[in-house]
Amino acid sequence: MAHRILVVDDEPHIREVICFALDRAGMSTTTAHDGTVALARFAACRPDLIILDIGMPETDGLEVCRQLRKTSDVPILFLSPEPAALVRKGLALDPLRHLATFEAMPIALTAIEFEIIKALLSRPEMVFNRDRIMALAYSTNTHVSDRTIDSHIRNIRSKLALAGCDSAIDTIHGVGFRIGRCEAAR
Repeated sequence: MAHRILVVDDEPHIREVICFALDRAGMSTTTAHDGTVALARFAACRPDLIILDIGMPETDGLEVCRQLRKTSDVPILFLSPEPAALVRKGLALDPLRHLATFEAMPIALTAIEFEIIKALLSRPEMVFNRDRIMALAYSTNTHVSDRTIDSHIRNIRSKLALAGCDSAIDTIHGVGFRIGRCEAAR
């Protein structure tokens, strides 16, 4: 039986190109041109994978994802203009809009906090030491204490905990930090 894939994009040409490639690979495709239709099609066809455009008008891809995550853990492949959105479980970052959310709840991050979490999300298996985090989060020729990074990490954890995420950043003692499981507190 062919895998069922739901392709969601407001651009007809993009839907056609993606479906053409998937159909040739033996997949079964269904399309939707906006988020509202995508949610209805998901309920009707229960796809094995969703290819989802983030930047749709009206109900955007992140909102569709939030709605789906209430009842499903179907894999979702996001389509977005550069830079692509970063997602780990309930945590989503949209660098174009400087938007961070955890399970649909917006998280107000400072510019530095946003850059830190973006760096961690971009390489989820990598452990970042303080120097590497400073280099990624601060502009060139900016010198800060490595303990400043600890303060930013503490603030990020606190803000995400308020949104229900108690596993945002793992500390690897003596080494540095990496992104955590990003799951809801139980």
